Amino acid sequence: LDYVERPGKKKLQKLGSFKKTFSDGMSEYEEEVRSYYLNVEGMSCSSCEAGLTKKTLALEGVAEASFSALLKQAKIKIDINKISIRKVIQELNGGKFSCALKEKSNKVDIRHTIEEECYHQKNRMMASLLMWIPIMILIW
Repeated sequence: LDYVERPGKKKLQKLGSFKKTFSDGMSEYEEEVRSYYLNVEGMSCSSCEAGLTKKTLALEGVAEASFSALLKQAKIKIDINKISIRKVIQELNGGKFSCALKEKSNKVDIRHTIEEECYHQKNRMMASLLMWIPIMILIW
């Protein structure tokens, strides 16, 4: 760990994370921000992304959050002194969404994701057509 002197306070730097020392007049505290990647299931549109982002940013200690419905993943930056990643995952799980920490070695293959999404969209289209035909027969 390297200590760097600053006027009136110290800044602590550590590899792999980001630390700042703050002074609020009465005490000093350190903010340590770390990035995490999550696999998120259940997102299907941009409104899901926006809702999850809003819900995540409302948690105390979350610095940044971005969700991608196409990649089915999220990148979240949190202050680990205020909130744990387990608490964030616990808050996001529920309803139609489920999330888990992404493995470091797990690379995203966008082609597989797109093929899977196309397969689901084709199935939805076929189901819609099968429902539409009887309705059109009844109307005529």
